[in-house]
Amino acid sequence: MLLSVSLSAQVNENLVKSLEEYAEATQDKNWTVVLKLTNPDLIKFLGGEQKILSDIKRSDIQLKNSGLKLTKFELSQPLDEHRTEEGDIFCAVPARLSFKGDGSKLYSEAPILAISSDDGLTWTFINVAEVNRVDLVTIFPQFPKQMNLPLQKVYTDN
Repeated sequence: MLLSVSLSAQVNENLVKSLEEYAEATQDKNWTVVLKLTNPDLIKFLGGEQKILSDIKRSDIQLKNSGLKLTKFELSQPLDEHRTEEGDIFCAVPARLSFKGDGSKLYSEAPILAISSDDGLTWTFINVAEVNRVDLVTIFPQFPKQMNLPLQKVYTDN
């Protein structure tokens, strides 16, 4: 059984602080911090830290070759929050990445899944653009099936 949960002020403050650190590290390409804040079960699922770092570097090269540069990582308030019987808290947080290059702009919107296993003291994250709902249930058998995860959108502004 899953319960909808409203985060306490302190839990919300911890979440916002960790999310801001994650967004800043992503924008600054500080992959050590990004990996520290990435959910360890996702890291294992994706093949480990070295594989993820290799994939990130390859993605950076592709982005650079396409003439695009990440300019902004914006976060919104959590849309959906659930606490499992096991005590895990799952929060869906809308995020938007903005890219610029060669006179064009590209935007990618996908939720960040925030997960806490210690009552919101610490948080780890999953960029839902990297996995689908089936993967989430594989990684987390207790994943809230009724959780609202907005669809990923990619669009341009020329």
